[in-house]
Amino acid sequence: MVLRGGPESLMRGQRAVSQADLAGNNAVAKSRRAERRPCAGRIHAWAESMSDPDPRQLEDRFFQCFQKSASRSRPVRRPRRTDAPPGSVR
Repeated sequence: MVLRGGPESLMRGQRAVSQADLAGNNAVAKSRRAERRPCAGRIHAWAESMSDPDPRQLEDRFFQCFQKSASRSRPVRRPRRTDAPPGSVR
């Protein structure tokens, strides 16, 4: 491997690539949060209208809403549901 400009320029190049990758990841995360925001508001309003909402119903309703609003190019994967009580460690 030929190092043009020495190890300092190689390190600068690696840092630039790393920063560009981080900026791209941050933009994607921000976009996904923005997609979820309207669904979260709808689910919050729906839960307030119920006297005693079931957490699983809320979760199902959220993912139904989010799947409708998500782009078709990126499938939405539902997290694996566990039967452990909330707050417990497996």
